[in-house]
Amino acid sequence: MITNESTTFGQQLRKLRTERGISQDDLARNTGICATAIGRFERDAREPRLKSILRLADGLGLNPGALLDPIGERKLTPQEFQQHFGHLPTDGEG
Repeated sequence: MITNESTTFGQQLRKLRTERGISQDDLARNTGICATAIGRFERDAREPRLKSILRLADGLGLNPGALLDPIGERKLTPQEFQQHFGHLPTDGEG
């Protein structure tokens, strides 16, 4: 599960999505990721692949780091990027 000190990826995804007034179905249409998978990501029942994180961020109009950092828009350092994303597969859907 992708986490920082206090917030999981799923919690952050749901928070940012709802703050923007975007439904799971709308995000699914904008990203090409099915709403069921988005729900699983938000419940932390499934860990997204890097490609999905990038598509979710784009669908929300955010820097991908905002999904991992509750502070929001700050850019990840190369070390933080590797720490958060280095273990994720880069091919296929997820």
